[in-house]
Amino acid sequence: MTLAELRHEYRPYDTLAAFDEGFADYQAHNYYSNPYDVASDGELDLRAGVNAQAWDRGAECASRWQRYCEHGSSAERPRDFMWPTT
Repeated sequence: MTLAELRHEYRPYDTLAAFDEGFADYQAHNYYSNPYDVASDGELDLRAGVNAQAWDRGAECASRWQRYCEHGSSAERPRDFMWPTT
């Protein structure tokens, strides 16, 4: 898997700047603090909501990419994956 292929799974959010911010924030800090979760006036408007989703998906993508780089393709298996017992 390439990073471009992984990012494509998050389409159309990967086209927004907030996605890249979430990806970079996760890589730099390895923690989860979405700056778009609440608008400055305490109300969540549509643009902030879309950016919040894009930031979350960018951070998730960075987390998945990190696991993939550390563990290879086994990191992409679903948690409930079971090898066939034949």
